[in-house]
Amino acid sequence: MLLLTSVNDRLQIITGAAVPVTVHTSWVDTSAGAIVPGRTNTTITTSTTTSIAGAPATATQRNIKTIHLRNTHATLSCDITVQHTDGAITSQLYKTTINAGGAMQYTDQAGFWP
Repeated sequence: MLLLTSVNDRLQIITGAAVPVTVHTSWVDTSAGAIVPGRTNTTITTSTTTSIAGAPATATQRNIKTIHLRNTHATLSCDITVQHTDGAITSQLYKTTINAGGAMQYTDQAGFWP
């Protein structure tokens, strides 16, 4: 389970190469008993750090349900690092290399793979 519980929390991807990487992130926000689903679709084309799930609103907890990444480049691989930041401390959660055309996934039931 990946939780974003403050207005400073972010889930981020670091891409290690300037190749196109598509990302889908889905979550549910919980606040005062109300559950609201949400999602973000992102395309990354540079070697950079990109937020793939922003901070929840005040008094809201965001539970990341899935992350799906695909390297859509025809020939180049890309190092991917998934990290959580609370605005002061950054924790790297997972690192892998995604081959050309390859994918990486996270679900709250199975964790990260491959």
